[in-house]
Amino acid sequence: MQSFFYGVWGNKMTSKVITAIGIFGCLLTGSANAQTTDFTFLSGGDQALLAQGVGATYTDNPSGLSFTIDVGDNSATLNVDALNGSAGTRGLQLCGDTCNPNALTSVRIKKTDGSAFLLNSLWLAHNGFGGSTSGQIHYWRNGNLLNTTLHNFLGLQSLTQTVVDEVQITASDFYKTTLDDIVFDNLPVIFNTTSAQAVNDNTTILPFQSTSISDQDGDNVSMTIIHDDFNKGVFTAASLSASGFTANGTGQYDLTARSLANAQAAIRQLVFNPADNRVAVGNTETSTFTVYANDGQADSENVQVTTVVSSSINDAPVNTGLPAISGTAAIGNTLNTTSGSWSDADPGTSLSYGYQWQADGSNIVAATSNSYLLSSNEAHKTITVIVTANDSNGGAIAATSIASNVSNTAPVNTVLPAISGIAAI
Repeated sequence: MQSFFYGVWGNKMTSKVITAIGIFGCLLTGSANAQTTDFTFLSGGDQALLAQGVGATYTDNPSGLSFTIDVGDNSATLNVDALNGSAGTRGLQLCGDTCNPNALTSVRIKKTDGSAFLLNSLWLAHNGFGGSTSGQIHYWRNGNLLNTTLHNFLGLQSLTQTVVDEVQITASDFYKTTLDDIVFDNLPVIFNTTSAQAVNDNTTILPFQSTSISDQDGDNVSMTIIHDDFNKGVFTAASLSASGFTANGTGQYDLTARSLANAQAAIRQLVFNPADNRVAVGNTETSTFTVYANDGQADSENVQVTTVVSSSINDAPVNTGLPAISGTAAIGNTLNTTSGSWSDADPGTSLSYGYQWQADGSNIVAATSNSYLLSSNEAHKTITVIVTANDSNGGAIAATSIASNVSNTAPVNTVLPAISGIAAI
């Protein structure tokens, strides 16, 4: 099987409403900014070029579409038909008077850069006696056949709204069949996304600050961002308000249709705040964002994924209840203390406690357990204890108990008074 490649397309490009009327009275109304390709060949030189058959190449491709004609031999010459294209324009007659009906086997349509597009309709008209009056259209994407539909060759063919990167037209033979207007929509493209962006869980990040969006048709686009788990964090309320994105509460964020420039500016404003303390200190968690753009016809050709890697930063313990001293604060008595109440936001953290007893605000030497025997040194002084909670990850916080005053101790007689002298009158 031999083939030759053409990039032959005319001047009918982007329009809001596209209308083509042909010999069978078919009417086409296209979507906003869909492109239509019309084979507006010139006469003379173009005709001679097409007649060369295998290996001929023609370059005039403003639409970005190309086509390949599969032929078995050079007798499957093409003809530019001046009458039978849609609206009386020139179409590409696939198999003319001198064509070997069995030589032409298929027509394949794709973009020159290989990217996907949404094919809306095309013109296939059988204009002579003999040959097929119907055929099949096959839809391909990434080398996989998505669908096959049957069509008559009576003019306008409204096609399945399928995103493809190649369309193949086949028939038993194409004798005097004219191919003309091909209406398609270029898809938005998202690029310059970044993976594995690092952030601490106690700070924020702009994950889309370099993201760009394009659309060859210049269509307005809407956008959707899907977060794989909304429990991992959210876009800040301020950045949502500034950008125009709205949150549905389950990790999906949507932007209504607007110009490419405005959509790009909007996504770049989003600020992601990772959830704190989702994993143990020093561990990381990855948030995955899947980004779509839609031009009103189909989603972007290349669905982009951005990832943010959040590192769990240690949080110091928090005292929620002061240490409490118990016992009678008198010389010779033992005082005890609780460690108080504490919380720690970091999962899996165990706290240890240190103690320091004080008298009138000064440390008592070697008084570092959770109990203390009062000595005469503490007489009439105010006793407190400082409890320090340590999370073993660099976080240590102290809390001081309510003071206890050492009560006055009355004198104790150890030797009775002794009277001396002569007890006489």
